[in-house]
Amino acid sequence: MKRVILAAALMLSTAVQAQEGMLAGNLTSVGSDTLGNLMALWGENFNRQYPGVNVQVQAAGSSTAPTALAAGAAQLGAMSRPMQAGERQLFEAK
Repeated sequence: MKRVILAAALMLSTAVQAQEGMLAGNLTSVGSDTLGNLMALWGENFNRQYPGVNVQVQAAGSSTAPTALAAGAAQLGAMSRPMQAGERQLFEAK
């Protein structure tokens, strides 16, 4: 049993070391003002785990998410409602 725990701990530490420094760049979330605080907390936690990533949250309303995603201005589009058909078509067209 001790060998299994030791092996698991060793593999976990190797995986964590492999992840360090792997992610870098910008990650932008545009969308729901209702989910703005939640996305900001998520972004802070993500940044603690991956300090090389600059997380930006723009909580301007759910209707801004599909446009930002389709334009490539955001990688995450938080919405507090389902996408409407026209929004979905805009997103899928890209």
